[in-house]
Amino acid sequence: MYRLEASEQSKYTEPFSVTKSMLLTNSRRDYRNFTAEWDSIQRMRLDVWGLRSRRREAHNKLKETQLAKSEADDRYMMRVHADELGIVFRGNGPSLLELRNQCREARNEYRPLEDDCADLEDHISNREFQLNRLEQRFYLRWHIPLSPSCVPSRSLTESNPQILYRNVDLEENQTFYHPLVTRYLSTLGDLDIFKERLDDLFDEKRALEAEKESRKKFNKTLDPEDQAWLDGSERMGSQIYEQLQRTNDECQDLRSRCMAEALIDENGDPTRFQELEKAQFGNERDLRINGQTSEYVKFPLLIPLPSTNGYEREDFEYNSDHGKAPFTSSRRVNEWILRKLRSSPLDVLLLAELQKHIRNDDHMWQVHVLSEWFKDETKKMREGSREPSCESSLTTQTGVGSEDSVSFTGLEQKD
Repeated sequence: MYRLEASEQSKYTEPFSVTKSMLLTNSRRDYRNFTAEWDSIQRMRLDVWGLRSRRREAHNKLKETQLAKSEADDRYMMRVHADELGIVFRGNGPSLLELRNQCREARNEYRPLEDDCADLEDHISNREFQLNRLEQRFYLRWHIPLSPSCVPSRSLTESNPQILYRNVDLEENQTFYHPLVTRYLSTLGDLDIFKERLDDLFDEKRALEAEKESRKKFNKTLDPEDQAWLDGSERMGSQIYEQLQRTNDECQDLRSRCMAEALIDENGDPTRFQELEKAQFGNERDLRINGQTSEYVKFPLLIPLPSTNGYEREDFEYNSDHGKAPFTSSRRVNEWILRKLRSSPLDVLLLAELQKHIRNDDHMWQVHVLSEWFKDETKKMREGSREPSCESSLTTQTGVGSEDSVSFTGLEQKD
């Protein structure tokens, strides 16, 4: 063990900086592409959710308008039938002309709402198709079996890098889904949508049939548009029902496949990552897995899952000092040592044993490691002493000429 001073370190700066710069550039470019694609998916999801909310409100308003139109038609037809029978109404009630104008106004208000609902349905279907295609390309390209809620928001993490990890249970808030489970949950959502559309169709059909029966008493018929919709309701219902059946069959098939691989339980809830990992070693006779906890679950911040690229949190896991620090060779070495640490569960376990004497918690010590890693303590030394301070140094075993020659030795890495 010896200390590599600044003069000796400069000999290895140039070749190492070129290689490391290329690696960091590719990693950051991938992360920017990843973040841009994920942001577009998030925006489209918010758009779809907003459209679904508008559809629900539009359907409720359409039903209210339809009820008002039916009541106006009933009052008008009753008055017409009474006039035919010679019944004279006394009082200050509306005249026949006023009742007819009320019917016309109700129809004029109902028809645009009906057209708007139909256009909204088409728009929602188009956006959902685009969202599904975008999500499929995203997950296939990045090979990330994550739930939609697992990827963090860049705006929050940039303003506060530790906001996701403070005073929360990380194991409960980070949910990792298998791609098959993601398809199963998505199909369940589609199934609910088809059920909702079928229920709305039946409600609309029952309302028009009731209005038709009410008009039939006065020898009146439905409007041509309403009658045409009622005549085609059976065909539309059959189409939606066929789609619902196909989606239900696909959902049952995905459910069976997920249960066969122990990805979901009997209630259809996704299996926890810890249980999935135990199941992979279930056939090992000499291995006792009960009571054992995976390092991925023990140290979720320092050890990324193998299904991820390992550097997704690169821009937000460190404190603000990392972003302000100059891009020097010592900083690049510190970054490389940190990544070597995060790739070795044994090193992280040894670090955890050391941290038990300092912090008695489950996860916050990991936040402490990430936030303190790049802080420059030489500033405090310069303020407390008048002696000129030399360049900061790194503690290594042999040197930094190659990546294999550097190993992690402690927390205090200085710029």
